[in-house]
Amino acid sequence: MRTFLTAVVGWALVTGARAVGEEKKGEEKKLTHDAVVRNMLDAIESITRTLTTVTDQESAAAAKGELAKIAKEWLALRAAAEKLPPPPREEKDRLEKEYKGKIEAAQLKLAAEVARVRNVPGGLEALQEIRSVLTRPKS
Repeated sequence: MRTFLTAVVGWALVTGARAVGEEKKGEEKKLTHDAVVRNMLDAIESITRTLTTVTDQESAAAAKGELAKIAKEWLALRAAAEKLPPPPREEKDRLEKEYKGKIEAAQLKLAAEVARVRNVPGGLEALQEIRSVLTRPKS
């Protein structure tokens, strides 16, 4: 998980961002670098919250849809951000200062939930929905 954290922080701070979400008058809404990192942090926290609901086979099955939705959003954000140039050095430093601790804390909580859910009946199947989020993108 630590490598994942390093990859997330590094990727988010280096690649920059553009959203795939809301469109206005046929134009793709552009996000700031700050918004991308914030969206990634929100996604990690959403996955963690969803995993906390997994306590048995039934709740694991119920969580799969939400986990798949978050993973899809994550992949869309990653794809859009990879198309952009890196932020200026000052912006990268500011983002790292502001978000690194928050992302690390969120990552620790996520790692704990992933470990717990692995031991819940149906948990491994639920975790398959976020496999794309937990693995590094192929370079």
